Amino acid sequence: MIRPLLAALLVAALALAVPPAVPAQTPKDTLAVGLYIPLASVDPHTITTRPDFDFVKNVFEPLVDLVKDTVEIGPVLATKWTMNDAATQWTLTLRPNVVFHDGTPLNAEAVKANFDRIVALKAGFAWTLPALDRVEAVDAQTVRFHLKRSQVSFIKVLSLFPLASPASIKANDKGDHAAAWSTTNGVGTGPYKFESVKVRGDIVLVKHDRYWGGWSKPHVSRVLLRAVPEVATQRLLIERGDLDIAQSFNPSELADLEKNAKLKVVKGPTATQTYLRMHNGAGATKDKRVRQAIAYSWDGEAFDKLSVGLLRASDGPAPREIMPSAYRAPEMPYRLNMDKAKALLAEAGYPNGNFTIDYFYNTGDEEKRLMGVLFQSQAQKLGIKVNLHVTPWPTLIAKAVAWKDKPQDPPEMGAYGQHISPRYPDGAAFFQFMYHSSAQAGNGRNFMFYSNPDVDRLIDQAVAAPTERAASGLYERAAKIIVDDSPDVFVGKRMEVTVLRREVQGYYVMPANFRGLRLYELSK
Repeated sequence: MIRPLLAALLVAALALAVPPAVPAQTPKDTLAVGLYIPLASVDPHTITTRPDFDFVKNVFEPLVDLVKDTVEIGPVLATKWTMNDAATQWTLTLRPNVVFHDGTPLNAEAVKANFDRIVALKAGFAWTLPALDRVEAVDAQTVRFHLKRSQVSFIKVLSLFPLASPASIKANDKGDHAAAWSTTNGVGTGPYKFESVKVRGDIVLVKHDRYWGGWSKPHVSRVLLRAVPEVATQRLLIERGDLDIAQSFNPSELADLEKNAKLKVVKGPTATQTYLRMHNGAGATKDKRVRQAIAYSWDGEAFDKLSVGLLRASDGPAPREIMPSAYRAPEMPYRLNMDKAKALLAEAGYPNGNFTIDYFYNTGDEEKRLMGVLFQSQAQKLGIKVNLHVTPWPTLIAKAVAWKDKPQDPPEMGAYGQHISPRYPDGAAFFQFMYHSSAQAGNGRNFMFYSNPDVDRLIDQAVAAPTERAASGLYERAAKIIVDDSPDVFVGKRMEVTVLRREVQGYYVMPANFRGLRLYELSK
């Protein structure tokens, strides 16, 4: 009798432990999004990681931003703008009747206060403003930016700087421009405001009733940003109905997800490129011949199969989509050629390889893991040992940039995988962010310490060029040098793929905004 009773109790306990099979649908006015890189901060003036930056734009708005599914800049908090003939003064007219979440008005003084804070913090994207001299509040609805030199792309750069309520910053300033408070708090003008924030955890947004865009169309009133870095967990939750949007997936499971009648998979081409980035300052890869050898050993066809055809050919350092029409992408000489790779290694003094590279990828990114697996396999054929390490994205960044202050040879991180999408639709968003020596401190994306004075000079000249055509020629020259220096393996250009519950409406792929979501435009 005892054994049957124990068996019955065990069955009952297991029944209680197993989650119910019935989907746990989120309410109609609530949208649940699975974040594969949980937010480390919500301060719009200090963050640089792309997912953080894009999500906070639903709370804090910039003066201008990308227009829907294009690579064009359009109005947000500014409705129109002009520049003088020298491109040293930009005058913007502000949208009327806009209020921050605390009820204070958006005016020219508020814009000036924001840029004063941005410059003072010397964080986030402030390093992209070397040309800024001062900001002038001309009148309540007019603000003028005075530059030290010509910059025809300056209006695009302004999309990097969402605005926060000056009153909230002043009230919480402890001598740090409210930096500590702003990590988990903030007051913007956007359609949603913070209800709760947990760093690297879940964030809850609720609608801003006085939003200038109004609420007459279909929208959601509440958004749950859930920290779910694990790929398998995101799939489980979206299939069960606990998520409405999943940001991460395993490419090999895409076909199964597409067959699920309760889900829809949206794909679209983007200007986001994937790179295998190699350390340029230490280890064997500080020799460009070693980097070139690794580039020649890369098996693009094999990786295309691993990524189930979601990559297009790379355009080199920068994607054509965000470059001026006159720009011509460089020729890409690197095709799988193991004999060439071995010859380059021998020329560099490594005829049998005999060195180790530690490759890192971030939690939740299956494509970067697969990139590492292929890198490891190909490198082994050259006698190079590649160790794979997985870590959260903020930790990966911290490990990479720490080398600048405490250089090691070989470095702790010898290579890593990265998807790069333009921070704004201009060549500088790739050339300056990824290859200029000023982008090595963690605010840009030159994490592997590439440095070439000729490239720096050409990029500086391109940013200050009087016309886009003039900038194109300078970027073309920089691109040829970069390709020859081979700081990266130029893996490919991404197709964006997003998995949604079928009832989610209004989603579209933003080609210049990697995994960006305009929450205000979504409904169920």
